[in-house]
Amino acid sequence: MNEFFVDEVLLCKDFIKENFISDISKQNFEIISDNHILGDYLNSVLSDFRNHGKKADTVIYIDDFESKKQNRSQKLLQTLNNLSSNQKFLYVSLFSFEKGFCGEMTSVAEREFTAAVEADSNLIKASEVVECEKALSKFADRIEIKSVRFVNLFGPSVPLKGDLFDIINPTSENKHIILNKSDFGKNFSAVYVRDAVKIIVSILILGKSGNIYNGSTFKFNKAELKTKIYNLLKNKNCHLQYVEDEETSSYSFLKCDKINNILNFDSTDSYDALLRTFADSATEYLSEHLNQVYDGKFSALRKAETEMLFEVDRICKENEVEYFLIGGTLLGAERHKGFIPWDDDIDICMMRGDYEKFRKICPSKLSEKYAYQSHRTDKNIHYIFDKIRLKNTYFSSEHSNNFDTIQNGVFLDIFVFDKTSDIKFFQKLHVALIVMLRRLIHVKWTNKPVNGRFALISKLLLPILRLLPFSLFHNMFEKILRFYERKKTHNILDGTGLYIKKGALPAEWMEKIEAIPFENGLFPAPVKRGNYLKMWYGDDYMNPPSISKRLGHDIARFDLGDFAVNNESSRTISLKGELYDKQKGEYFNEQ
Repeated sequence: MNEFFVDEVLLCKDFIKENFISDISKQNFEIISDNHILGDYLNSVLSDFRNHGKKADTVIYIDDFESKKQNRSQKLLQTLNNLSSNQKFLYVSLFSFEKGFCGEMTSVAEREFTAAVEADSNLIKASEVVECEKALSKFADRIEIKSVRFVNLFGPSVPLKGDLFDIINPTSENKHIILNKSDFGKNFSAVYVRDAVKIIVSILILGKSGNIYNGSTFKFNKAELKTKIYNLLKNKNCHLQYVEDEETSSYSFLKCDKINNILNFDSTDSYDALLRTFADSATEYLSEHLNQVYDGKFSALRKAETEMLFEVDRICKENEVEYFLIGGTLLGAERHKGFIPWDDDIDICMMRGDYEKFRKICPSKLSEKYAYQSHRTDKNIHYIFDKIRLKNTYFSSEHSNNFDTIQNGVFLDIFVFDKTSDIKFFQKLHVALIVMLRRLIHVKWTNKPVNGRFALISKLLLPILRLLPFSLFHNMFEKILRFYERKKTHNILDGTGLYIKKGALPAEWMEKIEAIPFENGLFPAPVKRGNYLKMWYGDDYMNPPSISKRLGHDIARFDLGDFAVNNESSRTISLKGELYDKQKGEYFNEQ
């Protein structure tokens, strides 16, 4: 199976662990399937949760009505007859239908589906589904039986059938998509394979005995779907042709209100589902996915960030300041000789002495297009680490986007390592105090309690925090960070970054620096970087994580302004808004 199959399985396992681990571990499953792909997905997902030492107490029977199966209902009856009264049975039907239902119905609920099929003898596949469901009803008093219908199953490794299959002519060497006028009025159901697995598990645990559920997760307009698929495939000799035809009645789609009441998950994003289905490799998926997230400006963003790194490198070399790549940037340099393919920022680090020297000289040495950002240079900034920003751009997170009076441009993060105790107990105490002050600064800045374990404490403290000045917290924070600065120790902490969670590390790991390739330049990195990378990313840090974990930041606003078109001579825009400029004097003081 391909890498997408493995990734979908891991995501489904995580879903079970988060929602149903205590329930699912009490059951053992037997899967009977004539759809080998969905059967393989389920077997792989449930393998970790099975009690292989006992007889199956739940049978999952997958009936694919697109397959040519002889004596379908007889085989189903034979399986049901062999069940004991203490066993459970889930019937999964996979099918498609080629036309709309009777009257003006554009969606059908569970019982409406059965009634409509019984009233229309032309719905051959759907009629077979109803026939098998009637067979189930004969056993409902003796066995706990549930059923779920899936229409137009698709996803990684799933052969396309039905409406999805018809959209692309599989016999043509050059894929040819015909967009008919009538497609704009045709809506139909589909289900992504990951969602199908999650629905099956949810029904096993939460579904009511004797019930049938419509399990599809997408309602597609056929014209919209064809256009989406064309956009995904247009670089692969795919052609789109519009044809004027006679408008026909809408395809009906399955209405899923009943199952939505028991589901504990959000269905997969439709674009992501289609992309994973049609992408040939993880690399192709990543390229297209990031293009969507960053509006096709991912390369421009990285170019701006790399130029910023060259600017920092110039200032450090001219003023004898030592810095080095750190975090994901260091991992990218080591593993990819540049950015991690899905990463969107640059992290550097310094030891405390170099850091303080850099903070003093950098603001006045930077090119005019950049701004140095810290709580020392801007009273509205309360990050616990310093940043360099590209002026007249926006690259803000959900957090920073709440603050309109600060520079929120493309950034480079500057972290610092501080000394800590060589004694484990005092290391942990040092970390605890740092984390506490970090959290207090965050609560005061956002002016709202945090979630999780500290929700109640932060809620109680917030009224007090509002009365105290930010300078008090920043001064306390730096004093705690630098508590061991003048003491002779052999360990350091990444107090301003996420890596503090891993605790102290030997100072000798960061003592010797060498130049290594990153993008189109050579930049400093610790000689013993392997030790650091293993500590934070694990022994297999040279192997990329599963596809679903290859994520960038949550970006709320992304606007490169003139830098999107390499026009650096345009006017400077005020932080107040696009309609203000410096010529009017309507701008915030930028330091």
